[in-house]
Amino acid sequence: MRKTLLLVLTATLVSCNIVHPHPTDHTLESQAITFVKWSDPATWGGKVPVAGDTVTIPAGKAVLLDVSPPALRGVEVNGMLSFDPALNLMLKTDYLMVMGALQVGTEAAPIQGKAEIVLTSNNLADNIHSMGAKVLGAMGGGTIDIHGQPTLRSWTKLNGTVAVGSKTITVQDPVNWKVGDAIIITSSSFYNPYSPKSQTEQRLITAISGNTLTLNQGLTYGHWGADAAGVNEQAEVGLLSRNVLIHSDDSVLDTTTPAGSISKGGHLMAMVGSKVRIENAEFRDMGQKSVFGRYPIHFHQLSDGGLGSYVRNNSIWRTYNRCVVIHGTNKLILENNVMYNSTGHCVYFEEGTETGNTIRNNVVAYVKALKDAARLIPTDDRPAAYWITRPGNYLSGNSASEAHIGYWYALPEKPIPFGRGTQDLAWMDSIYPRREALGYFDSNVAHSNWQGLFVDGAIASTLCDGTMSRNTCKDHSNLSLLKDAGAVNYAPRQKPAQDYNFTSTDAAVLNLPVVASFNNFTAYKHRNQAVWLRGSYQQLNKPRMADNKIGAIFAASRVYLNYGLVVGSTPNTLGDAADIEPRTGFQFYDGHVGVRNTLFRNFTTPQSAALGYLRHTSFSLVAQNYASGLTFENSNRVYLDTPPAPVFNATTEDSKDGYRGAVFYDHDGSVTGATDTYVTVNHPFLTNSSCSFKTEWNAYTCRNTYLNLGLRILDTTEVTTPTAPYKVLRSDGPSIDLWGTPNGVGTPNNSFQTRLIATRGGTVPRYVYQLQSGTGAVPTKYLASLTLDSLPTDALFIKTVPTASAANSWVELVLPFNGPAYVYRTYYFGYNSGKGLNKVAIRSDLYKGTMGDTYYQDAAGIHVIFTFRDLTTSQFTSFHVCQTLKCE
Repeated sequence: MRKTLLLVLTATLVSCNIVHPHPTDHTLESQAITFVKWSDPATWGGKVPVAGDTVTIPAGKAVLLDVSPPALRGVEVNGMLSFDPALNLMLKTDYLMVMGALQVGTEAAPIQGKAEIVLTSNNLADNIHSMGAKVLGAMGGGTIDIHGQPTLRSWTKLNGTVAVGSKTITVQDPVNWKVGDAIIITSSSFYNPYSPKSQTEQRLITAISGNTLTLNQGLTYGHWGADAAGVNEQAEVGLLSRNVLIHSDDSVLDTTTPAGSISKGGHLMAMVGSKVRIENAEFRDMGQKSVFGRYPIHFHQLSDGGLGSYVRNNSIWRTYNRCVVIHGTNKLILENNVMYNSTGHCVYFEEGTETGNTIRNNVVAYVKALKDAARLIPTDDRPAAYWITRPGNYLSGNSASEAHIGYWYALPEKPIPFGRGTQDLAWMDSIYPRREALGYFDSNVAHSNWQGLFVDGAIASTLCDGTMSRNTCKDHSNLSLLKDAGAVNYAPRQKPAQDYNFTSTDAAVLNLPVVASFNNFTAYKHRNQAVWLRGSYQQLNKPRMADNKIGAIFAASRVYLNYGLVVGSTPNTLGDAADIEPRTGFQFYDGHVGVRNTLFRNFTTPQSAALGYLRHTSFSLVAQNYASGLTFENSNRVYLDTPPAPVFNATTEDSKDGYRGAVFYDHDGSVTGATDTYVTVNHPFLTNSSCSFKTEWNAYTCRNTYLNLGLRILDTTEVTTPTAPYKVLRSDGPSIDLWGTPNGVGTPNNSFQTRLIATRGGTVPRYVYQLQSGTGAVPTKYLASLTLDSLPTDALFIKTVPTASAANSWVELVLPFNGPAYVYRTYYFGYNSGKGLNKVAIRSDLYKGTMGDTYYQDAAGIHVIFTFRDLTTSQFTSFHVCQTLKCE
């Protein structure tokens, strides 16, 4: 019969209460503590605990575990439980709850023998102190210390490539690993999360000679161990085995058992007021699939109490629900860990409140997805090695491989609370993750993922939108309460709660950007992009990227790649396949974006190139997206596909309008050989006699100035799709069809855009552009705009200089219109007592006086002239054309 044993007070020899250390004091052994032995019947009032007992160690009492007890129902530690560091010990229990202190070694006296805590599966319905079943928990000021025998390093890299079948590997650094230890060698190939097949290999060491390790069986895959055309692509080699092991019992491995059928492993949970210090330990078969709050290692709402806790030099592998979860906890250290074969996002910042945490020199390899209803949050089907929800954390020296995404900055508008049902969350309302400064991101590595670094997307609440107080939505611990946030812009600034302001003399109003710098990133073997950044005021500095389908794309404004090395193909051909071709180093998109002072190497396969555009985008682009200071080695410099036809069907509306009008600007001639030159897709509307076709680029180089035309139909009932609603006809013949920027399947597109060749100076238009209705319907309300972006000249990307040929650029556009019109320039609806611009009687009068201050109307429509009055202060001009006064 099971019973509860309470350590009798008279059996203890402790003369003083245990005092928990200050966060900066990581040892307890310096205190005057006298232990009683677990094996001594006197410790327990005459009888040592037997199988099935629940054991409680009261406050002020210290027990030395000197034997391996039989499997227990549970252990509660209000005093101290300390493993004898010299012995080989195993503690089997359904749960282990610490409100005093648990010592499985200390920093100064780590375990020299072996220590094992096995969380057993006898009572899966447990909810121990609201922490569920199979828990190793710390609460109420409890302290957990787990310290295994130190290793020289928890991971290193290959020093030499190894072939399929090899039974020996040589590593880069000296190691003090042991014969019999389990290790992993990470993938050197491509990884497809949509049909996942891991090439990370687990082996046992059978012999060690210097830095050469002999393995228990030959390798199934080749693994790269050298430089690859200037990019370090050495595979990581990580140690799994430790002499301290925390794990679930083996029933979780058997799907016919209750625990195995639901993947219910053990979990460690640190609650408010606790301290947890873990190093040189092995966590295996931990986490409980699809259960909120039941993760292998979980820091739960410690706030700044995370200071002094750490997880370092450990292995965390074969997990069922993430790896390490940092929830509402700040100032934690996660360092030098090897995390392998996990499920769902691995290193996971839960809410978006977490800040000041250090994530350094960790390896994450092979992260599996949770699908459909098994997901905790909507994005678990696209798991990241590192899921970061607030930018003010510190990531350096980490590696991510075989995940959907290596590093995912998934920033909510405001934090998404979990498990805070009775708390006042007003403090969360002043946190704006999408607007806060980046802590730092430096010298991280991603390889063999779908995407490497992804700054975009997030989850959102279905209970409250981004403007509402978090007190209206305190808990989202249900998949139905969450949704995918869609595209997310990261735009850091000095005062996150306020909009940008670049000019105010009022210090309270002035709000400048804080440029987020992603530095020294190495990325290789990605099937999609190595880097995708969305937002503004960001930069990718000194990246090293190779063997990627696409190097970098910025869906952004004022985001730049600087001083990079981008390699198309390297001698590491492992996993190369037709679907990885063609390759592009940098794809322009959105804007204003640019690539500067970067070397491109080895873009040689058909249609591969250093530079291109996001293939076949339907969204708006900036003509002044630019390149400067580029060098090329053994590379086709540019390749732009011939623009394809749009696709409209029951599930897709893909106009490809953006790509059809794609151009970019070669500022200094480092791409084309001539300064102040544009490169355009192969479309006659964008070219003229100043252009030259380059066959190997499938693109033109042109000495024109290009401006960005935007058109919006203000009454959406006046547009239809899929028929091309509009055509822009150039007066010398070429035209371009516009289907519009996608607005959702079944919803008519009412925004349109393309690029136009400007007239430079003078009073005679080089071309007149006529907008024609493809359906015959003539709108009653237009907004037409023209922009000309400038190039940044300062570290904040605020000060700009116009492109060399931009001065005095202008365009005449004709908008079809029926009946009398009211025309307003650049939102000035009060001009001329609200009547707008004056109409001239003859067209030639448009070019007299200050161009752009009048309009002309004939059977073709309304003629307006777009000019830029002062390019140093504004690169935007627009006209509203409406049948009603002030377009009301």
